[in-house]
Amino acid sequence: MKKRIMTILSAAILAVMLTACGSSVDTSQTSTSTQKPVASSEQGSGVVQTEDTAASAVDAITRKARDAANTATDDEVSEAYTYIKTNYTDCFKDTETMEQMMYAGWLLEYKYEGNAEKQAYHDLGQSAEQLVKYVYRGADTADSDNTQASKEQIQAFLDEIEQATVEPAETQADASSNTDHTDASASSDQEASRTVYYTKSGKKYHYANPCGRGTYYPCTLAEAQSRGLEPCGKCVLR
Repeated sequence: MKKRIMTILSAAILAVMLTACGSSVDTSQTSTSTQKPVASSEQGSGVVQTEDTAASAVDAITRKARDAANTATDDEVSEAYTYIKTNYTDCFKDTETMEQMMYAGWLLEYKYEGNAEKQAYHDLGQSAEQLVKYVYRGADTADSDNTQASKEQIQAFLDEIEQATVEPAETQADASSNTDHTDASASSDQEASRTVYYTKSGKKYHYANPCGRGTYYPCTLAEAQSRGLEPCGKCVLR
């Protein structure tokens, strides 16, 4: 009787242990199947994350950039622009660079959404975040045709922005040059119409009346010069 009881207990314990082991294996297999690994960089950053983790990170960066865009200063916008310009050609080198690229892109995109005057900045930001986002999530690769096309778009928007920055400066310089020329012309015209004096027998024109003996007659400086008169050394050139 005692032997029989021991045998039953042993069998029950063994059955419980086998059930527990089977459950553990199934759970492990299920967990592995639902978390597909995704390399965060095609350039071999060594960081591997799951699709769910990458998607959550992208959503968090999006929210952070959108909130920051509402109060972003000109300096912060300039920093975002410069970061994209400096790093877009090599943005897949590590996770930190990819995440910062997405943040800078979304910041410009949200900052200038609906702003026709800053459309190029908006489009630059959108292209920057899309360049990185799909590679970061494992939906694209760093050397795909789509990725290369995004880089070309970014360069085109950078060129557009740089050109728009240069043109106003050139226009201002031209306007300043025209103003200087106009001022010089006005000054020259005023000088030519200045009243000077001459004598019928003299060979010089004078500012002073009289400057010496004789009868002095008025005329404009331009008229005196057209007659071949030279400036007086006493009252003009002194």
